[in-house]
Amino acid sequence: LPHMTRIPSQIGTIALAALVVLAAVVGSITFAGSVAAVSAVQEEQPFTPSPVDEETENEHAFNYSITGVNTSGNTTVTLSAPDFTRTGEDVELVNATGAVLNSTPSQSGSTLTLVGNSSTTTVYLRGNVTLSAPAVDADETYDIDITATDEDGTSESATGQIEVLDVPDLAVSPV
Repeated sequence: LPHMTRIPSQIGTIALAALVVLAAVVGSITFAGSVAAVSAVQEEQPFTPSPVDEETENEHAFNYSITGVNTSGNTTVTLSAPDFTRTGEDVELVNATGAVLNSTPSQSGSTLTLVGNSSTTTVYLRGNVTLSAPAVDADETYDIDITATDEDGTSESATGQIEVLDVPDLAVSPV
C-alpha cells in the first residue's frame, strides 16, 4: 500500500514539471514577439520615372517594404524629399496581407508621415508622390529618404533616388 501513494505523487510531480516547462516556452515565444523591432527598409520598386527634366512636375510611383515590425505597437514611416516641391500624393501604409493601415499621411514641409499598427511583421509604404524637380546647372541625383521607427525607438531607413537632368536653354540668335 505505501507504493500506491508514491505513484500518484510522482505523476503529480511530473505533471507540474511539464507545466513549468510549457509556461516557460510560451512565455519566451510571447516575449520574443513583443520585442520585435524594425529590422530593414528595402526598395521593392524604385521611384519612377527617373530621370526627369529639371523644373518639371512628375508623378513618381514607389514601393518600400519594412520588415521586423513590432506587432504590439505603432510603427511610424516617413517619406522625405527635401530638394523637391511636393504637389500631391496618393500613398498608403499596408500590411503583408494588403490591409490598409493608413492612407492619410500627415504633412510637414517636404515630409509625409504615416503611422500604423500592423498584425504582420512586414508592412509596405507604397503609392505615388507628385514632385516638382528643381532647376539644375548639370545633371544631378537627389535622395528621397524613407524611415521606419517602432514605438520602442528602433529605426531603420533606406534612400531612394531621382535623377534630375539639366535641360539646355534654347538660344535664339539674331538673323
